[in-house]
Amino acid sequence: MGGFNVTALDERLKVLIEGGVVIPKAADIAKNAVKRLKDIYGFLPEDRVSVFVTHLATALTRLERKETVGAPPPELLKEVEATPFIKEALLEIDWIEHEWGTELPVEEKQFLSIHYVSLIQGAKGGEPS
Repeated sequence: MGGFNVTALDERLKVLIEGGVVIPKAADIAKNAVKRLKDIYGFLPEDRVSVFVTHLATALTRLERKETVGAPPPELLKEVEATPFIKEALLEIDWIEHEWGTELPVEEKQFLSIHYVSLIQGAKGGEPS
């Protein structure tokens, strides 16, 4: 399959759900987000998939629980926004909002853009931001 292991991903999400860290809907969206990227890019680096899935599932769960998160460091965000992968990342974030059924807070979108850019760079053989 190249890169990440689907069984390991399922196990990780199962542990997060059973531990009450994430809700099932958030885990499903995170898994489907990875499937979308796999369909587009073929290869996805396992370490980045793991970080991305965990962040996305916990971020959506935080929203469901009405918890908030601060913004990422501005210099990191500026660097990510300057990459050629930002447009692809923003399209995927739009898909997440559609699946979730509501717009995400700006701070969550910023963090997700960082994770998406890192994942897309890894898929295309580039260095992480």
